[in-house]
Amino acid sequence: MVTIGVLLLYSFAIVDQFKLPIDDDEWNGRLARSNGAGATRMDATSAFSAAVAERLNYKKIFLVRYSDLDFAPQPEEPHVEARVYIKEL
Repeated sequence: MVTIGVLLLYSFAIVDQFKLPIDDDEWNGRLARSNGAGATRMDATSAFSAAVAERLNYKKIFLVRYSDLDFAPQPEEPHVEARVYIKEL
């Protein structure tokens, strides 16, 4: 099973994160800033959510191909990797 969707994760401390569906990038950025976050992180588990991150000007900082992980599902193209994006506020 592969989760297809986009979540923004706001890191306020090492263990505190808020997960919000991405509806309005500007509103989510204001929420993150008002809680002291300096950046937002987006985890993209499909090619579709990666395309959304790139359209919103997030910078890719990490990726892993599902084929490199023995325990991971092996979805078909184009969903062959998970990516982590960041956007400084």
